[in-house]
Amino acid sequence: MVLQGIRKKERWFSHLNNEYDQFEAAEKLKIRTFEKPDAEWLRFVISNRTSDFFHDLDIVEGPVANDTMYSVLIGFENGIFSQDEAISRLKPESLTDQVLFHTPASLGYLKFTGFEEVSP
Repeated sequence: MVLQGIRKKERWFSHLNNEYDQFEAAEKLKIRTFEKPDAEWLRFVISNRTSDFFHDLDIVEGPVANDTMYSVLIGFENGIFSQDEAISRLKPESLTDQVLFHTPASLGYLKFTGFEEVSP
C-alpha cells in the first residue's frame, strides 16, 4: 500500500510516497470494500456528503469520489441523473482506489516500511 505525503527537507519540499505493509485485520475490524462504482458505492458516497450520516466501519476501501466526479454526484443528488445514468457516467472515469482509516484501532494495523521520493 502506498500513501502520498509531503515532507519539508532543507528549505525545499520533496514529494514522497510512503509505503506500508498490507493489514491483516479482516476478522478483527469492520471493513467495507467497494470494487467499482456501483449502486451501493454511489449511495454510500452520497450519504457521506450529508452531515447526519454515520457508520461504524473501521476501514473503507474503494474508488475515490474526486473533484472530476462531483458534477455527476450533484446531478444525481438533484434528480438530474437517475442512479443508472450516474453510474454509467462514472464508470469510464479512471478512478483511483483509496483506503480510509476511520478509527484509531484501524491505524494499529499499519506498519511503515519506507518511502520513495518522486518528482512533483
